[in-house]
Amino acid sequence: MKNDLALVLIEKNGQKINHSWQYYEKRAGRAAGALRHLGIGRGDFVVVAAPNTPDSFFVLLGIIAVGAVPIPVSIFMLKEPGQKELRYILGDCKPKLILTSSLLSIYLKDIDHITFEGLFLRGSYLKEPAEIKINELFKTDPNSLFIMPYTSGTTGASKGVMLSAGNILDRVRAAIKEFELTQKDRVFSYMPLGHIAELIATFFGQLVAKYTVYFSEYSKDILEDQEAFRAAFPNILREVRPTAFLAVPKVWSNIRKE
Repeated sequence: MKNDLALVLIEKNGQKINHSWQYYEKRAGRAAGALRHLGIGRGDFVVVAAPNTPDSFFVLLGIIAVGAVPIPVSIFMLKEPGQKELRYILGDCKPKLILTSSLLSIYLKDIDHITFEGLFLRGSYLKEPAEIKINELFKTDPNSLFIMPYTSGTTGASKGVMLSAGNILDRVRAAIKEFELTQKDRVFSYMPLGHIAELIATFFGQLVAKYTVYFSEYSKDILEDQEAFRAAFPNILREVRPTAFLAVPKVWSNIRKE
């Protein structure tokens, strides 16, 4: 039986907002149409400061669909004094567009950008929004540049890591095989979307294996209240009941303490 449940946002009151695969493609198509209207096309760099929300997935898919290259950055860079690392990345890659959610827009007051909500609104005015078929996403040149996250590695300034469609698909298939992921699985997206591991586990992995990805409304304002998210985390996991779970060592240590 086909799983039609793509994304689920769990609100703070426990209510769930479900998004089907059809809705996913529709919203991503609206984002893609708006991007084309803005002149964004193949090979253009688009910096994305994305919280863990369904809107972020819609936007990322829209960017890739028009052939542009998303450059995901950790939202925690936005709150760093002087935003030194963020500004270095912007100066290094010289993006054609910067995108973020409306809640994070306040941190980019002196940097030209467009909010996700503004992008969707622009797309809603188009007479012919872009049509996206998720199953055709990876039907492209495997050597084409697909995404370029930044990493400092062990030394020096952050460096753009040029990952091809083939690179991404190889890692996604390896993860799906190792953890035997299917459309019946549930995965919780909570680690920064500026990290490629999170993107492989949730965003890209889901597009191939078609499992359901869950989000928490607490992620929307995590920069303002990280403690609220930490306090709610155990209850969120009980609600999601993830069948596959990605975490760094510190998270595992905290789980053992619970």
